Amino acid sequence: MKLKLLVEKLSYNDLVKVCEKKGNWRIPTLDEVRGSEHRNVWILDDIGIMEYESSHSLIWSDDGVVIANINHKHKIVVVVDEKVCEWKKDEDGIYSTSCGDSFIFTSYGTALNGFKFCPYCGSTIKEIL
Repeated sequence: MKLKLLVEKLSYNDLVKVCEKKGNWRIPTLDEVRGSEHRNVWILDDIGIMEYESSHSLIWSDDGVVIANINHKHKIVVVVDEKVCEWKKDEDGIYSTSCGDSFIFTSYGTALNGFKFCPYCGSTIKEIL
């Protein structure tokens, strides 16, 4: 999980659409932004204050949680969930990938050959023993 600051300001509803379009982006929770340098951003949590229609119309600020109208535009921080492709080596030295392909090295393995990302799906490689 990684927090990513976007350069634009969006309403909450527009942010929902952007996250759906990207696929691996999502709106952070209060716990995910608390302690980070990001302030005054949309978060997902419902903390029980129902001043406006949407329970998700919250922004996090230095002095606590503040209610904001979902149509207001705020800085955007999203959580980017890292995609992982699991590579498992069989007894013949062939790596089967969780994205459905296979790969063989003539010597050594993924790390010593400098493979960090799957050449098939682009995800980070996680070697399974």
